[in-house]
Amino acid sequence: MKKKILITLILLMSTVIIHQIYWYRILNGNLSIWINNQSEVDLIENVEVYLDDKEIINENLKSDLLDYKSFTFKVSPGKHRLRIINKINKIDQEEVFHLILSKRTVIEFLDDFEHSDAKNKIKVNVKIRNIFGKMIIQ
Repeated sequence: MKKKILITLILLMSTVIIHQIYWYRILNGNLSIWINNQSEVDLIENVEVYLDDKEIINENLKSDLLDYKSFTFKVSPGKHRLRIINKINKIDQEEVFHLILSKRTVIEFLDDFEHSDAKNKIKVNVKIRNIFGKMIIQ
C-alpha cells in the first residue's frame, strides 16, 4: 500500500514538473501577464506595470472584453512585487507574490460600481495564480 502511494506521488510530481517546463518553453518565460480593459472607458492611457520597481509594461488599453494583451518574462524564483499604476484614473495597486516555477497573472480594469460617487470610476482586479490555478486563459 505504501509503495502504491509513493509511486502515485512520484508520478504526480513528475507531471507537475513536466507541465511547468512545457509552459516555460512554450511561453519563453516563467511569468505571464495578461492585461485587459473591461471597463466602459474606451481607452485607458498610460497603464504602467512594475516588477520589483522596474517598469516592465507601459500600454494604452482599448475597451474590449475578449482582447487580452499578453506579456511573458523570465524572472528569478523568490518573492516579487507587482505594482500597477495609472495616474489618470488614480490607480496605484500593489501585489506581492512568491514565484517558484511559473506564475500567470491577469490584470483586469473594471468599472467601479461600488463607489459611484468617487472620481475614480475604474478599479483594478489582479489575479496571480500558480500554473494549476483557476485560470481561464492557457
